[in-house]
Amino acid sequence: MKYLKPILIICGIIIAAALLYLLLRPDTESAEKREEISSISKEYDEYSRQIRELKTQLSEKEKELSGEEIGWVILAFSAEDPDLMGTVHDTVKEAGLQATVVLDPQKLLGQEGASLSLQEAEILKEEGWDFALGGAWKEEVSYKELFVEANEYMEQQGLGTLQIFFFNGGDYQKGKEEVLQAMETVGFSLGAAFGSDESERLSSTEVEEYPSIYLCQNISMRKGLEISKRMISLAYNEAKPLILSDYSRKDTWEMDDETSVEELNRIIAVVKDMQSAQRINAGNATSFLEYYTNLNKEGSERQKEFEEFKKDCENQIAELEMKRRNLGME
Repeated sequence: MKYLKPILIICGIIIAAALLYLLLRPDTESAEKREEISSISKEYDEYSRQIRELKTQLSEKEKELSGEEIGWVILAFSAEDPDLMGTVHDTVKEAGLQATVVLDPQKLLGQEGASLSLQEAEILKEEGWDFALGGAWKEEVSYKELFVEANEYMEQQGLGTLQIFFFNGGDYQKGKEEVLQAMETVGFSLGAAFGSDESERLSSTEVEEYPSIYLCQNISMRKGLEISKRMISLAYNEAKPLILSDYSRKDTWEMDDETSVEELNRIIAVVKDMQSAQRINAGNATSFLEYYTNLNKEGSERQKEFEEFKKDCENQIAELEMKRRNLGME
């Protein structure tokens, strides 16, 4: 028994030393495991970063689809305006602008009752003006035949192709279906309809049933300078087109006993100033249609490029997500 105590002490020392060794020895296996986990975690984070970057690029590319639109002011004057070749023409020309002349399809240039002669029309055309049809809707009239005949006549006179029809006052609601069908059939691209000058938004828009036709809100400059300025501001703020015309006080293109447009110089000056500041574009209806056609063409090209870019991004994202899942951390 006398050796028991020393033996126990020696065993205790051996056990303590073994435990101390176990505690202090390097755990190679655990270190390797930790290093492996750290490497996988970094790889996972890198895949996640690349996925986020691709999604950000896709989102930014999508924002570019709409393109840069700008408000438009289309100037339009009736051929029956007695001041057309005088004050109106001189004011528009002095501002370096062009406008649209609205013709009565029943009284075309050079025909009986026409207010504008062929010689005057040729002068305007040389200066960059264009021509449109407008007037009261008549239930008994075939608008398709009317548009075809008017187009043929204008082309014979060397005055170009017609693309625009201006409705009188409330006629749009009464005759729009027949007129819009005729416009689409013969290739007219722009309709002008009388709109409220009290609205907070412009009603200019594509016609859903006839996507090849754009319907533009028409406001008469005879409403005065302040209303004209407010509507021009709406065109700028909404990046939409607006027609400023010399509509009569009866909301028609007929100019029976109409006086000159009051403050015409100041209204045209506002339009010119806004254009010079690159806040709007201004000119005739044909210029707007060229802008709008190019905008749609560029939009289609951007859409095609975006779809290709989107497909490539989605493929890359799917591949990265697969690699990330294979790391076994999800």
